[in-house]
Amino acid sequence: MARAKNSGFTLAELSVATTIGVLALTAVVGTTVATTNVATKLTSGGSRVQKAVSSLDSLAQDLRDADLLMAQYPPSGTASFQANETNTVILRVPMVTNDVIVADSYNVYVYYLAAASGDLAPQKLTRYKATIVNGNASTATVDRVVAANVVSASFVYGCRETFYGESSYTKFRTRTMPQGDKPGFTQQILMDGDELVSTSDAEFDGDLVRFASAPSWGKIVDARYTVDPSYAVTDCAGNNANEVLANLTVKSQWTDRTHTTRTRDILLSTHMQLRNK
Repeated sequence: MARAKNSGFTLAELSVATTIGVLALTAVVGTTVATTNVATKLTSGGSRVQKAVSSLDSLAQDLRDADLLMAQYPPSGTASFQANETNTVILRVPMVTNDVIVADSYNVYVYYLAAASGDLAPQKLTRYKATIVNGNASTATVDRVVAANVVSASFVYGCRETFYGESSYTKFRTRTMPQGDKPGFTQQILMDGDELVSTSDAEFDGDLVRFASAPSWGKIVDARYTVDPSYAVTDCAGNNANEVLANLTVKSQWTDRTHTTRTRDILLSTHMQLRNK
């Protein structure tokens, strides 16, 4: 039977619309939702997922604006925060006034995952904010909670480094020790667009990129490898990473037709490279 012009939407229609809205949001911010039967599961738990997607959007935006991924904060002395692969990402973002970068002035954003209770359980992702001006680092304070109901997180730190062939050299030293393949991140050595590790024409050997035969003069070699985020390689406590693959698993909760509370873990991912790197 056709519906009257002034009739409202059914609950099922609203549920589908909410789901489409969440998926559209993930497309805008470059974040993906990995789960099964999402369309039937987000009726009342969608707000949690939307907040988590927004949290990754916040992290992605800060990554785009950052010029440095830091191993620790403050950059010297006793660390209040140490970057790692499970709960902490530290970003340095140049301050900008009237579209002009302010010399030696930075905002620092620390994304830190910690245990939580009540409506925020089991874990919450909090963004802390600090500043470094003329070398003076302020104390990091809570900016806002960007995600709640987080089950787990992982952060894979990657580096892209370029070398140039010199005809006689078969090995090049990386700025920091490659850490090997990680979930979602395969180390690569590229020349003329061809990947050379899988064909045994090149390999990572400790902190060396080693070739079976020397690249000819001027050949551009791109090495992409993972790094230890807690190891500082610069005076500013930079860890040499210039991209991050971030994964958040968030607990979604809803009530089914029998009024039974259901839960499902939903994986959210974003992969961003620093704009200035």
